[in-house]
Amino acid sequence: MTTPALLFHYTSAEGLHSILTNRKLRLTNARYLNDSQEILQGLEIVRQVLAELQRECPHSAGDYRDLTDVLQPHRCNTYVACFSEDEDELSQWRAYADDGRGYAIGFCSTRLANFRPDISLTKVLYADAATSAVCAAQLEIAAMLRSHWLSAAATSSIPVLMLGKRLLDIVPWIKHPAFKREREWRLCLNSFWEAPTVFTPRGGILVPRIETPIARLSEDISNPNKPAPSTSPIVRITIGPRNNVALARLALEAFLKHLGYEGIEIAQSIAPYRSYNDAQQ
Repeated sequence: MTTPALLFHYTSAEGLHSILTNRKLRLTNARYLNDSQEILQGLEIVRQVLAELQRECPHSAGDYRDLTDVLQPHRCNTYVACFSEDEDELSQWRAYADDGRGYAIGFCSTRLANFRPDISLTKVLYADAATSAVCAAQLEIAAMLRSHWLSAAATSSIPVLMLGKRLLDIVPWIKHPAFKREREWRLCLNSFWEAPTVFTPRGGILVPRIETPIARLSEDISNPNKPAPSTSPIVRITIGPRNNVALARLALEAFLKHLGYEGIEIAQSIAPYRSYNDAQQ
Protein backbone atom coordinates (compact mmCIF):
# COMPACT_ATOMS: atom_id res chain seq x y z
CA MET A 1 0.00 0.00 0.00
CA THR A 2 1.46 3.34 -1.12
CA THR A 3 1.04 6.32 1.17
CA PRO A 4 0.23 9.59 -0.67
CA ALA A 5 2.93 12.24 -0.42
CA LEU A 6 0.42 14.72 1.05
CA LEU A 7 -2.59 14.16 3.27
CA PHE A 8 -5.15 16.90 3.93
CA HIS A 9 -6.89 17.86 7.15
CA TYR A 10 -10.08 19.86 6.52
CA THR A 11 -10.91 22.38 9.21
CA SER A 12 -12.46 25.76 9.97
CA ALA A 13 -10.57 29.05 10.25
CA GLU A 14 -10.60 28.55 14.02
CA GLY A 15 -9.09 25.08 13.64
CA LEU A 16 -6.38 26.37 11.31
CA HIS A 17 -5.56 29.19 13.74
CA SER A 18 -5.22 26.73 16.63
CA ILE A 19 -2.99 24.29 14.74
CA LEU A 20 -0.67 26.98 13.40
CA THR A 21 -0.48 28.96 16.65
CA ASN A 22 -0.03 26.04 19.04
CA ARG A 23 1.89 23.83 16.59
CA LYS A 24 -0.18 20.93 17.84
CA LEU A 25 -2.75 18.51 16.50
CA ARG A 26 -5.76 17.50 18.55
CA LEU A 27 -6.57 13.81 18.38
CA THR A 28 -10.21 13.03 19.23
CA ASN A 29 -11.46 10.03 21.17
CA ALA A 30 -12.86 7.76 18.45
CA ARG A 31 -16.12 7.26 20.34
CA TYR A 32 -16.93 10.95 19.80
CA LEU A 33 -16.43 11.22 16.04
CA ASN A 34 -19.15 12.28 13.60
CA ASP A 35 -20.13 8.80 12.41
CA SER A 36 -22.61 7.43 14.96
CA GLN A 37 -21.63 3.88 13.99
CA GLU A 38 -17.89 4.64 14.13
CA ILE A 39 -16.93 2.12 16.81
CA LEU A 40 -19.84 -0.31 16.44
CA GLN A 41 -19.04 -0.94 12.77
CA GLY A 42 -15.45 -1.91 13.50
CA LEU A 43 -16.34 -3.99 16.55
CA GLU A 44 -18.92 -5.95 14.60
CA ILE A 45 -16.40 -6.85 11.87
CA VAL A 46 -13.80 -7.91 14.44
CA ARG A 47 -16.38 -10.05 16.27
CA GLN A 48 -17.42 -11.73 13.01
CA VAL A 49 -13.84 -12.67 12.22
CA LEU A 50 -13.29 -13.88 15.79
CA ALA A 51 -16.35 -16.12 15.49
CA GLU A 52 -14.94 -17.63 12.28
CA LEU A 53 -11.59 -18.25 13.97
CA GLN A 54 -13.33 -19.83 16.95
CA ARG A 55 -15.06 -22.35 14.68
CA GLU A 56 -11.67 -23.25 13.23
CA CYS A 57 -10.14 -23.57 16.73
CA PRO A 58 -12.93 -24.91 18.97
CA HIS A 59 -10.49 -25.63 21.82
CA SER A 60 -10.04 -21.85 22.18
CA ALA A 61 -13.73 -21.15 22.81
CA GLY A 62 -13.12 -19.95 26.36
CA ASP A 63 -10.41 -17.55 25.28
CA TYR A 64 -12.61 -16.08 22.58
CA ARG A 65 -15.42 -15.59 25.07
CA ASP A 66 -12.97 -13.58 27.16
CA LEU A 67 -12.05 -11.53 24.11
CA THR A 68 -15.71 -10.87 23.37
CA ASP A 69 -16.00 -9.39 26.85
CA VAL A 70 -13.00 -7.16 26.14
CA LEU A 71 -14.33 -5.98 22.77
CA GLN A 72 -16.86 -3.47 24.09
CA PRO A 73 -17.30 0.15 22.91
CA HIS A 74 -16.43 1.66 26.30
CA ARG A 75 -13.04 -0.10 26.23
CA CYS A 76 -12.02 1.53 22.94
CA ASN A 77 -9.82 4.41 24.05
CA THR A 78 -8.13 5.27 20.77
CA TYR A 79 -7.61 8.89 19.76
CA VAL A 80 -7.50 9.84 16.09
CA ALA A 81 -6.80 12.76 13.75
CA CYS A 82 -8.41 12.49 10.33
CA PHE A 83 -6.96 13.24 6.90
CA SER A 84 -7.98 12.74 3.28
CA GLU A 85 -6.04 11.84 0.16
CA ASP A 86 -8.04 14.53 -1.66
CA GLU A 87 -7.15 18.22 -1.45
CA ASP A 88 -10.32 19.63 -2.98
CA GLU A 89 -13.26 17.32 -2.30
CA LEU A 90 -16.63 19.09 -2.08
CA SER A 91 -18.15 16.73 0.48
CA GLN A 92 -15.18 17.33 2.77
CA TRP A 93 -15.51 21.10 2.45
CA ARG A 94 -19.16 20.87 3.37
CA ALA A 95 -18.80 18.48 6.29
CA TYR A 96 -15.53 19.48 7.96
CA ALA A 97 -14.46 22.95 6.77
CA ASP A 98 -17.23 25.34 7.81
CA ASP A 99 -19.34 24.52 4.75
CA GLY A 100 -16.58 25.59 2.36
CA ARG A 101 -15.37 28.65 4.26
CA GLY A 102 -12.48 26.81 5.93
CA TYR A 103 -9.15 25.35 4.88
CA ALA A 104 -7.49 22.08 3.89
CA ILE A 105 -4.08 21.76 5.56
CA GLY A 106 -1.66 19.67 3.53
CA PHE A 107 0.69 17.55 5.66
CA CYS A 108 3.76 15.67 4.49
CA SER A 109 2.75 12.07 5.17
CA THR A 110 6.31 10.95 5.87
CA ARG A 111 6.72 13.50 8.64
CA LEU A 112 3.28 12.69 10.02
CA ALA A 113 4.15 9.02 10.20
CA ASN A 114 7.39 9.62 12.09
CA PHE A 115 6.88 12.55 14.43
CA ARG A 116 5.86 10.39 17.41
CA PRO A 117 6.71 6.68 17.79
CA ASP A 118 3.52 5.64 19.59
CA ILE A 119 1.21 7.13 16.95
CA SER A 120 0.53 5.18 13.75
CA LEU A 121 -0.62 6.52 10.37
CA THR A 122 -3.17 4.14 8.90
CA LYS A 123 -5.43 4.04 5.84
CA VAL A 124 -9.08 3.64 6.77
CA LEU A 125 -10.67 0.37 5.68
CA TYR A 126 -14.28 0.61 4.54
CA ALA A 127 -16.50 -2.21 5.75
CA ASP A 128 -16.97 -4.43 2.73
CA ALA A 129 -15.74 -7.90 1.80
CA ALA A 130 -12.21 -6.68 1.11
CA THR A 131 -12.07 -5.06 4.52
CA SER A 132 -13.15 -8.28 6.21
CA ALA A 133 -10.37 -10.14 4.44
CA VAL A 134 -7.78 -7.61 5.60
CA CYS A 135 -9.03 -7.77 9.17
CA ALA A 136 -9.03 -11.57 9.08
CA ALA A 137 -5.36 -11.57 8.12
CA GLN A 138 -4.54 -9.16 10.92
CA LEU A 139 -6.47 -11.21 13.45
CA GLU A 140 -4.77 -14.43 12.39
CA ILE A 141 -1.41 -12.77 13.03
CA ALA A 142 -2.66 -11.61 16.42
CA ALA A 143 -3.85 -15.13 17.21
CA MET A 144 -0.39 -16.52 16.44
CA LEU A 145 1.16 -13.90 18.70
CA ARG A 146 -1.21 -14.84 21.45
CA SER A 147 -0.27 -18.51 21.07
CA HIS A 148 3.34 -17.47 21.56
CA TRP A 149 2.46 -15.42 24.65
CA LEU A 150 0.50 -18.29 26.17
CA SER A 151 3.43 -20.64 25.80
CA ALA A 152 5.32 -18.36 28.19
CA ALA A 153 2.45 -17.54 30.55
CA ALA A 154 -0.25 -20.14 30.21
CA THR A 155 -2.02 -19.20 33.42
CA SER A 156 -1.87 -15.42 33.03
CA SER A 157 -4.79 -13.23 31.96
CA ILE A 158 -2.40 -10.66 30.50
CA PRO A 159 -2.18 -12.31 27.02
CA VAL A 160 -5.96 -12.06 26.57
CA LEU A 161 -5.89 -8.41 27.58
CA MET A 162 -2.93 -7.71 25.30
CA LEU A 163 -4.64 -9.35 22.34
CA GLY A 164 -7.86 -7.54 23.17
CA LYS A 165 -5.99 -4.24 23.15
CA ARG A 166 -4.45 -5.10 19.78
CA LEU A 167 -7.89 -5.87 18.36
CA LEU A 168 -9.29 -2.63 19.74
CA ASP A 169 -6.45 -0.83 17.96
CA ILE A 170 -7.87 -2.16 14.67
CA VAL A 171 -11.42 -0.95 15.33
CA PRO A 172 -10.90 2.78 14.50
CA TRP A 173 -9.43 1.81 11.12
CA ILE A 174 -12.85 0.60 9.96
CA LYS A 175 -15.70 2.80 8.70
CA HIS A 176 -19.04 2.31 7.01
CA PRO A 177 -18.76 2.18 3.18
CA ALA A 178 -21.04 5.25 2.92
CA PHE A 179 -17.93 7.29 3.84
CA LYS A 180 -15.76 5.72 1.16
CA ARG A 181 -15.47 8.90 -0.92
CA GLU A 182 -13.56 10.53 1.93
CA ARG A 183 -10.53 8.34 1.16
CA GLU A 184 -9.45 8.76 4.73
CA TRP A 185 -6.22 8.17 6.60
CA ARG A 186 -5.85 8.45 10.35
CA LEU A 187 -3.25 9.14 12.95
CA CYS A 188 -4.11 6.73 15.76
CA LEU A 189 -2.98 6.79 19.37
CA ASN A 190 -4.19 4.14 21.77
CA SER A 191 -4.17 6.01 25.06
CA PHE A 192 -3.93 2.93 27.25
CA TRP A 193 -1.87 5.01 29.68
CA GLU A 194 -2.33 8.57 28.43
CA ALA A 195 -5.26 10.69 29.67
CA PRO A 196 -6.99 13.37 27.58
CA THR A 197 -5.44 16.82 27.88
CA VAL A 198 -8.23 18.94 26.35
CA PHE A 199 -12.03 18.85 26.52
CA THR A 200 -13.95 20.85 23.91
CA PRO A 201 -17.74 21.44 24.00
CA ARG A 202 -19.74 20.10 21.06
CA GLY A 203 -23.43 19.35 20.91
CA GLY A 204 -23.82 19.45 24.69
CA ILE A 205 -20.89 17.04 25.27
CA LEU A 206 -17.36 17.76 26.44
CA VAL A 207 -15.36 15.85 23.84
CA PRO A 208 -12.06 14.38 25.16
CA ARG A 209 -8.99 15.04 23.04
CA ILE A 210 -5.22 14.69 23.29
CA GLU A 211 -2.94 17.43 22.01
CA THR A 212 0.40 16.45 20.55
CA PRO A 213 3.17 18.66 19.09
CA ILE A 214 3.78 18.32 15.36
CA ALA A 215 7.02 20.28 14.95
CA ARG A 216 10.27 20.85 16.79
CA LEU A 217 11.03 24.53 17.33
CA SER A 218 14.04 26.23 15.83
CA GLU A 219 17.14 26.94 17.90
CA ASP A 220 17.19 30.48 16.50
CA ILE A 221 17.65 32.59 19.64
CA SER A 222 16.27 35.70 17.94
CA ASN A 223 13.00 33.90 17.20
CA PRO A 224 12.62 30.97 19.62
CA ASN A 225 9.01 30.24 18.61
CA LYS A 226 9.92 29.70 14.98
CA PRO A 227 9.29 26.09 13.83
CA ALA A 228 12.32 24.29 12.44
CA PRO A 229 11.65 24.06 8.65
CA SER A 230 12.91 20.49 8.42
CA THR A 231 10.48 19.19 11.03
CA SER A 232 7.18 21.00 10.35
CA PRO A 233 4.88 18.61 8.47
CA ILE A 234 2.67 21.40 7.04
CA VAL A 235 3.61 22.10 3.42
CA ARG A 236 0.42 23.48 1.82
CA ILE A 237 -2.78 25.25 2.88
CA THR A 238 -5.76 25.33 0.49
CA ILE A 239 -8.40 28.03 0.89
CA GLY A 240 -11.99 26.80 0.76
CA PRO A 241 -14.36 27.45 -2.18
CA ARG A 242 -16.73 29.78 -0.27
CA ASN A 243 -13.96 31.87 1.27
CA ASN A 244 -12.99 35.35 0.15
CA VAL A 245 -9.85 34.08 -1.52
CA ALA A 246 -8.05 37.40 -1.96
CA LEU A 247 -8.52 38.51 1.65
CA ALA A 248 -7.94 35.02 3.03
CA ARG A 249 -4.63 34.71 1.12
CA LEU A 250 -3.35 38.10 2.29
CA ALA A 251 -4.23 37.37 5.91
CA LEU A 252 -2.80 33.85 5.78
CA GLU A 253 0.50 35.01 4.28
CA ALA A 254 0.84 37.63 7.02
CA PHE A 255 -0.11 35.15 9.73
CA LEU A 256 2.40 32.53 8.58
CA LYS A 257 5.14 35.16 8.46
CA HIS A 258 4.16 36.42 11.93
CA LEU A 259 4.45 32.89 13.35
CA GLY A 260 7.77 32.19 11.62
CA TYR A 261 6.60 29.54 9.16
CA GLU A 262 8.51 29.26 5.91
CA GLY A 263 7.98 27.42 2.64
CA ILE A 264 4.23 26.72 3.03
CA GLU A 265 2.42 26.91 -0.31
CA ILE A 266 -0.98 28.63 -0.35
CA ALA A 267 -3.50 27.28 -2.87
CA GLN A 268 -7.20 27.79 -3.50
CA SER A 269 -10.08 25.43 -4.13
CA ILE A 270 -11.45 25.18 -7.66
CA ALA A 271 -14.65 23.45 -6.54
CA PRO A 272 -17.68 25.33 -7.98
CA TYR A 273 -19.55 25.63 -4.70
CA ARG A 274 -21.90 28.43 -3.70
CA SER A 275 -24.68 28.16 -1.14
CA TYR A 276 -28.17 29.67 -1.45
CA ASN A 277 -27.08 32.51 0.86
CA ASP A 278 -24.06 33.22 -1.36
CA ALA A 279 -26.39 33.57 -4.35
CA GLN A 280 -28.51 36.13 -2.50
CA GLN A 281 -25.56 38.41 -1.75
